[in-house]
Amino acid sequence: MTPWFSPKDLLDKLATNVDAAAQGPADESFGKDSMYPFQEEAIAAIENVAVAGQRR
Repeated sequence: MTPWFSPKDLLDKLATNVDAAAQGPADESFGKDSMYPFQEEAIAAIENVAVAGQRR
C-alpha cells in the first residue's frame, strides 16, 4: 500500500517557499548545450511556467 501524506506533511507542503524553490534550478546549468532542440524548448517552457508561478 502506498503511504499517504499526514496532515502535517500537507501543511508543510503548503508552507513551501515556491519562489526560493524555483530560484535554485533557475541558477543551475546542467549541460543544456548537449540536448536536442526540442528538449531545450521543453525545459524553457517548464522554467517559464515555474517563474510565472503557475502550479498546474
